[in-house]
Amino acid sequence: MSEELGEKIDWLDTVSAGDMRRVTDALYRIHKLSELVSEYPAVLDTIMLESQMVANAEACSLLLYDEDENDLYFTVALGDSDEQSDTLKQVRLQLDQGIAGECATNRITINVADALSDPRIHKPADDATGFETRSLLAVPLLDQDRLIGVLEVVNKIGDATFSEFDERIME
Repeated sequence: MSEELGEKIDWLDTVSAGDMRRVTDALYRIHKLSELVSEYPAVLDTIMLESQMVANAEACSLLLYDEDENDLYFTVALGDSDEQSDTLKQVRLQLDQGIAGECATNRITINVADALSDPRIHKPADDATGFETRSLLAVPLLDQDRLIGVLEVVNKIGDATFSEFDERIME
């Protein structure tokens, strides 16, 4: 095994058996779903629900990239209430706005431990929904080098921050 490959998988040494089991179970459920469901929105909702559960997060969202408008829009938003989700789906972000915009522009994972004091957080989204973002993990969704969108999990339950394990699994 090359040294570079060894460095890329070192984070697995710190993962508990329970965490690996939770991820494996989620991947199995998603795989079975893809065999049974042909409706695209239902598949996205289920994948995001599994992402939320695996990351042990209060909420999650999927922002897709609109090439024509060169912005991001919320297509899935799972959290406290349907009303909050519906409101969030009306929000569009320019690529220079918020953590999602930075994640998309630079095509990097961003883990924000203290969202309340991070100036990059797009506060109008929280203001519109009444939701408070305390911690956030944003992961770019890419097909080769083409931007598809951004997956976000929000507010780690129990812990203050999302871990390196959460980052790797969401990636």
